[in-house]
Amino acid sequence: IWVHEGYLGEKSRVTRDAAYDYFPVWSPSGSQLAFSSVRNVSSDIFLVSTDGKGRVLPVVTGRKSEWVASWSRDGRYLAYEVDDPDTKRDLWYIPMDGDRSPRPFLRSDAQEFYPNLAPDGEYVAYQSDETGRSEIYVSQFPSGRSRIQISQHGGTAPRWAGSGNELFFIEGTVLMAVTIDRSRGGVRQGTTETLFSAEDMGVRMLGEYLEPA
Repeated sequence: IWVHEGYLGEKSRVTRDAAYDYFPVWSPSGSQLAFSSVRNVSSDIFLVSTDGKGRVLPVVTGRKSEWVASWSRDGRYLAYEVDDPDTKRDLWYIPMDGDRSPRPFLRSDAQEFYPNLAPDGEYVAYQSDETGRSEIYVSQFPSGRSRIQISQHGGTAPRWAGSGNELFFIEGTVLMAVTIDRSRGGVRQGTTETLFSAEDMGVRMLGEYLEPA
């Protein structure tokens, strides 16, 4: 794991273990990074200071593989994925206060990916293939109530805007934006807008990532 200061700034190495470290997620204060690492037999989740000093602390470990995905802005919850042989890919979370006991958010026969917590921590967007293809959903967090389907023609990699009133996701090779209305309690989908395609920008899709074509 490395930290790069700005577009042309200096970069510093944060982790130095021989294992594969990946998927870093900033803490709300910016003082720590949660990341996934194959330091044991499976992928586990660890914490490290962003200056690379101090010990690397285990957060979630075990025989199953876990991948960190999102840290709530109030610092209370860390959301992540779990690879379960019985239920495929599931969504879990861990309270960052108290005993830090892992708790399931969504376990089903479908595969769930990329939990992304809203800025206020009250909702989570995620990807599920329960209909036979990947679509984007938004649900109350951590109760799982008031769930709605956001995408209608396939969707991957949801990300909240900083305002919490807009959600981005990828449909095929197109970046989409949809307004989210939470003004009357619960959650409602607003206007969906096409922003741009990978071809328009001269890049290609690598899973949910963009890279130069």
